Amino acid sequence: MHKINRLNVIAFAIISSAVCALSSQALASPSGSQYQYEHAIYDDGYDDGYDDGYDDAMDDCPCWDEISILSGWYLGAGVGYDSFSVKRTIDQEPDVIGTTHNSLSGWNGSILGGYGHLFQPTTYGNFFLGGELFLGTSGADGSEHINTFATSASLDLSARTSFGFNIRPGFKFNQLPLTYLNLGMVRTDLQNSGTVDGMHMNTDRWTNGFQYGVGMETPIKKQWSFRVDYNRINYDSITSAGNTKMEAADNQFKLTGIYHFDK
Repeated sequence: MHKINRLNVIAFAIISSAVCALSSQALASPSGSQYQYEHAIYDDGYDDGYDDGYDDAMDDCPCWDEISILSGWYLGAGVGYDSFSVKRTIDQEPDVIGTTHNSLSGWNGSILGGYGHLFQPTTYGNFFLGGELFLGTSGADGSEHINTFATSASLDLSARTSFGFNIRPGFKFNQLPLTYLNLGMVRTDLQNSGTVDGMHMNTDRWTNGFQYGVGMETPIKKQWSFRVDYNRINYDSITSAGNTKMEAADNQFKLTGIYHFDK
């Protein structure tokens, strides 16, 4: 009887030790299915959190794709300043009686529309080519008085409406604004009014001019960019009453806001 009890005690001890060992192992190392389940939950939570954070960051990010912005159709409006230089030659054939030099200046405004394409990047940046049409107006005014032994004149000269086209080849260096040339033609209404030898004169002359210059453009927000331009416009000469030939040139500065259509 004592021997049976002793065997029962020994068996109970062995079974208890085995159960404890198995329980410890189970607590230390969860089953494969449970581990995979918990790991999947962790991964999903991490991915969801990362994706949400990334999406939020992109929504709030002030970054943009400059190739996408600067390529495509656009409209713009700008303001600037015109500074004309005018050379007037009074000619009584076969002699030139006199030459005057004058200036007129004033603010200008313009609207424009066009298309540009920023090519895929090279080592140093992106080549660019664009073309546009524009319509503008100017408040440039000036006056002059001419008195010679053959002619007496008091004239007011002003520049008003203009329109034309512009070709814009350029290059955008990495991390720098787009830099480009302006090459185009302009047609401008140049108005003369006043008196020449006692006779009243009032003429409007639409005059062609060749425009060349340089500009810089930089994106400031998604679909928006800002341009700064300097142009020189050399106009064809005009011969008016009293055998007076006028040659005009304009130094033009412009600041323009551009809206780029989303593709």
